[in-house]
Amino acid sequence: MQAYRVIPPRHFLVSSAASSDRAANAVMAAIRQQKSGALQASSASLYAYDDGLAYEFKHPRVQGSARFSPERPTAGTLYCAYQARTALAERAFQQWRFIREQGGGELSTHVPTTQISFDLTAMPAIDVRQPPFDQEVAFAAPGQDYAETQAFAQQVRDTTAAGIVYTSVRDIEHGANLALFSVEALARSTLDRRRVRDWFVSVSATSDEVIIQSTSGTTHHFGFDAQGRPV
Repeated sequence: MQAYRVIPPRHFLVSSAASSDRAANAVMAAIRQQKSGALQASSASLYAYDDGLAYEFKHPRVQGSARFSPERPTAGTLYCAYQARTALAERAFQQWRFIREQGGGELSTHVPTTQISFDLTAMPAIDVRQPPFDQEVAFAAPGQDYAETQAFAQQVRDTTAAGIVYTSVRDIEHGANLALFSVEALARSTLDRRRVRDWFVSVSATSDEVIIQSTSGTTHHFGFDAQGRPV
């Protein structure tokens, strides 16, 4: 089974009046920058990501702002998606939220980001898209209060399940995400460089649209309302 994760090695902040045309031009400018080695440097930092996927399990830390991560330091949770578009939508939302937390104004960001794909072994998982869990509102709520889902995740950790499958609340096509609790579910702990793809994310405080464009020119557009729901 294949999964996807999108990671931003670093953020580049640009203070500008970012119209949609300006944002599109920023995408193209950053694509040209890769020729000077900027993108390669970002990818190099990703490869040094302490065995990449296994990092989340090796370093106990607080992940209290995440849907299925306990507030106390724990062995970690690896969040990923089953579709490439869903992983991009999740990253788009994170960048959209980031720039609004910086105070708005005319701040914009242009981020070289990296998509990785990897394989999972056969594993038991709790699928909250299925009965009896599918009637529970908290699993599909776009808000930031995760107390109920974090408590549920702790109960799942006490079973033999390796993770929780749930619907992405950031993907307008309702793709599936996985909160993975067990490193044993990874087919391999290191990244396969042949399955790394570079993208650029552009978003400004004056727009609800997030543009994600690959170095080959493929473009995705994502939008969110004030509550973080996809539009």
